[in-house]
Amino acid sequence: MTVTSYIQRDARWSRDRLGKSRETIGSAGCLITCVASMLTDWDTRIEPGELNDWLNLHHGYVKGNRFVWSSVRTLGASVKGYVACVKTPAPMQRFASALEVGRVVLVMVDWEPGGEVETHWVRLLRVMPGETAIMDPWQPTPELAITTLEKHYCLGGWDAALAILRATIYERTAAIGRDPDGDRVVGLSDGLEGA
Repeated sequence: MTVTSYIQRDARWSRDRLGKSRETIGSAGCLITCVASMLTDWDTRIEPGELNDWLNLHHGYVKGNRFVWSSVRTLGASVKGYVACVKTPAPMQRFASALEVGRVVLVMVDWEPGGEVETHWVRLLRVMPGETAIMDPWQPTPELAITTLEKHYCLGGWDAALAILRATIYERTAAIGRDPDGDRVVGLSDGLEGA
């Protein structure tokens, strides 16, 4: 499986304001960077900066920079399910099954396990005992972005099931927000769900 590795701190978009907030893609754009990776792999080529601009124009954020999960439906991605597992271990077999059928799983982890939760989003790539592969948009280069959850977010005896606090599962659908050649995303206002 080829995975597009985008880095939120890439100089091409890291200083762009995230939504209508004071935050930037570089400081708080991990989730949209993962979404851009997913969409690009599903043939809607879009970089994080372009996705941020598109979301701003198409009601993809609420409260400044809160991502609207269903906003990318017209770009070819529909939400298949949400999982909240803050107080229970994450359902790793469910995630593995979703990945096996071509779905994308985006997971929220604690930036630094222990103490107050500081959220960070990564893209789950493969689930195996002791080696949960991810695309981590915080890493310094696209090559280093393909890593494991265990290496960065399973500290203090945690395993992947404890490190994952939330997840959203997407499935690929027909994209209607592309130009006729399918190369770039175009502006659509039809069919988007708001907040």
